[in-house]
Amino acid sequence: MFAIYRGEVKWKIRDLSRMRRFVDLAIIRLCDLLIARSEVRYGGMAERRRLVSDLAKRLELDYVGFDRVRSARQVVLVQVEEYETTERVYRVSLRCRSVDGGRTLKDFLSNRILGLVDLDTGECVNDIPAYLCDLLAEAGGELPRYWPRPEHDPIRSTSLGVAFDRHGYAVGWAFGVHSSFRSALDILYSADSKSSNGIWTQGIPPRYGFEVGDLMHSPAPWGPQTRYSVQVKSLNDQEVTVSLMVVNDRRVISSQELTMSQSDFAELLRIGIPQQSAVVAEAEHHLEPTAP
Repeated sequence: MFAIYRGEVKWKIRDLSRMRRFVDLAIIRLCDLLIARSEVRYGGMAERRRLVSDLAKRLELDYVGFDRVRSARQVVLVQVEEYETTERVYRVSLRCRSVDGGRTLKDFLSNRILGLVDLDTGECVNDIPAYLCDLLAEAGGELPRYWPRPEHDPIRSTSLGVAFDRHGYAVGWAFGVHSSFRSALDILYSADSKSSNGIWTQGIPPRYGFEVGDLMHSPAPWGPQTRYSVQVKSLNDQEVTVSLMVVNDRRVISSQELTMSQSDFAELLRIGIPQQSAVVAEAEHHLEPTAP
């Protein structure tokens, strides 16, 4: 009886050990899943490689954080690293501390840096990758595989490139671009995880999406009955063919077709038709400008 009882005790102890090992493995697996999830959400790493360290370069970054807020950050660049996320997205990270002397390091991803100022020289840097390459070379560091930019991994920001007045038209734009064109301007409404309200965001750079038939107007210098009109005629990949028109009392005085990129078309809507364009030159033969 004792031998049988002792065998049962041993078997129960063996079962308990197996259960503990199973629980340990389950905890480890759960931790792995939580880490992987945080890496996907916050741009985590698979393996970091340090390109340079022991820097002390004071910079001001025009930066869009993961909260989609665009702001200026004054930092001291300490080191530069490259890595890939668990989703195999290549990143270059600038590890910085605050200019007030704090020791905590914070990562700033190169693809989220929209502008950079060298606080030691006052230089406003136009070519950020070239500037950083020179900085790494001077410090004896290694160059990254490439410099990820916003166009490589599009991001969105709550800082919109256009505001609308109380009538719904874009403020400061030459053409009457109504708020109904928000989606064409890559302005989208999405849920905000921090509140019950949604937020408007715009891509950086914006992925404009004007469509065939889109029509907008702008005042012209030949009287109240005259206006500039522009209409999208056709699409080809990321290019649009548009018709520029001068219209007087509902009659087309002159017209011109142009093919351009979606971004160039958005810029045309913002600044207006150049006065040296053919459509304006032709209209001037038929119309007299009104006195200011």
